[in-house]
Amino acid sequence: NPVHMPLQLNLVVSSANAVGALLSTSLGSVLGGTAPTAARLLAGGIFLYLAWQEASGWLADVPSSLTGLALKGDAWKLAAPMTLNNLAGGIAGGLTGFGPLHMFSGAFLASFVLMALGHHTGAL
Repeated sequence: NPVHMPLQLNLVVSSANAVGALLSTSLGSVLGGTAPTAARLLAGGIFLYLAWQEASGWLADVPSSLTGLALKGDAWKLAAPMTLNNLAGGIAGGLTGFGPLHMFSGAFLASFVLMALGHHTGAL
């Protein structure tokens, strides 16, 4: 019996991701102009930390805590860790010259569409 993902859940998480991308891109733009090396190290460190978390969870065969939150429909608790994934990308985007509004739009669309597709695929 497939579980229905409420539209509100997807909208809240996608919006939080988009705002996270907007803010981190703005930060990346500022840091890129004032402390480019520190900004690159910060973005790289965040990517490494997230990769380490994913790899250690996979190696330990521990299910993702995000799955339980999604099934409960707890949008705000789900949005917070997912938004952290946008920090490094947003900072990197700001460093490379992408504007905050472009990153906001891209993050919202990507989050919304990919969550809907992932949910649909998982329900098959």
